[in-house]
Amino acid sequence: MIKFTLPLAILVLMMSSCGSDESESKDLDEAKVTAEKEAKPSRKRSRRSRRDSLYSEVTPMVSRTKTSAKPVSKKDGINLSYYPSGKVKSEVFYKNGKKNGSGKWYFESGQLKYEGNWKNGKQDGVEMAYFASGQLKQEAYLRDGRAQGIYKEYSQTGELLIHMKYENGELIDLK
Repeated sequence: MIKFTLPLAILVLMMSSCGSDESESKDLDEAKVTAEKEAKPSRKRSRRSRRDSLYSEVTPMVSRTKTSAKPVSKKDGINLSYYPSGKVKSEVFYKNGKKNGSGKWYFESGQLKYEGNWKNGKQDGVEMAYFASGQLKQEAYLRDGRAQGIYKEYSQTGELLIHMKYENGELIDLK
């Protein structure tokens, strides 16, 4: 009887352990997927986060981070960039190689997309972003490149969605 009981017990143990490996494997796969989701950086910005400019929302990161091995000459005057269609994409004023004065970006349709002001390479004054329809999307005030004062965000119908107050780039009031 022991001859049959021992092999039967081993067989039962093996079968029960096989099932747990499968469930452990499934649990590990689920944990991996969860970890991958958590590891992916979110592109959403917290409404309470620091705000320095709307400019980064209008100008893609790719175009701002290009570097060249050749020395870049100092720009002075207006700098124009164009869409492949030949329409004006942006117009920015420079002085001694730094943005200085007004800057405007356009949708390919020609409608204004963003406008802001710079002093010695840092944003200063009011900046506004627009929907493709021409309706005001966002309005913010900056001093020395940092959010300062009131920030407003609107829906496409013109309804005020967000009203925040900043001081030195830090959110101090949310209405």
